Amino acid sequence: MQNVDGALKNARSDILENIASADDMPAKIMKAETFAEGFGEGTEDAKYIGRYVDRIRSWMEPLYDYHTKIVQYRAWNAEFYATIQNDFPDYRSKTHAQAFFEWQNSFVATWPNLLTESDSDKAKADDVKLKALMAALQVLMPEVDPENRAIVIKGPPTISTR
Repeated sequence: MQNVDGALKNARSDILENIASADDMPAKIMKAETFAEGFGEGTEDAKYIGRYVDRIRSWMEPLYDYHTKIVQYRAWNAEFYATIQNDFPDYRSKTHAQAFFEWQNSFVATWPNLLTESDSDKAKADDVKLKALMAALQVLMPEVDPENRAIVIKGPPTISTR
């Protein structure tokens, strides 16, 4: 039985990897492995899994939007609103429908960023790009004749996607 143990583990691992590759899923999720198996390898694993989760989230977003409304109607029902009116005097002057639509319009469900850059990191990257562009212009402007200065300031042509 000792020789069978290794073969069964390998067969199970191969089956899980085949299933994961058929679904474009990281095998580490399917096999419940740790992210890092060596020095410096964990960051790339985490990025790959983060991109996979982001794809699944965007694919499921319409489904979540649809079910969010159903859950709101079920959770914020008239009985619930009666208890809210008893506990909070501000809501005694509002009808259930008024409060419900106020809550529904102000409700926002957002996913946390897994591995994407935060807004502050994006701002820092934009600042670095702007400084590099300004440095390039400072070097090029004295060398360019007046006719071509507008072309240098305008920058390279962009390709329209329309």
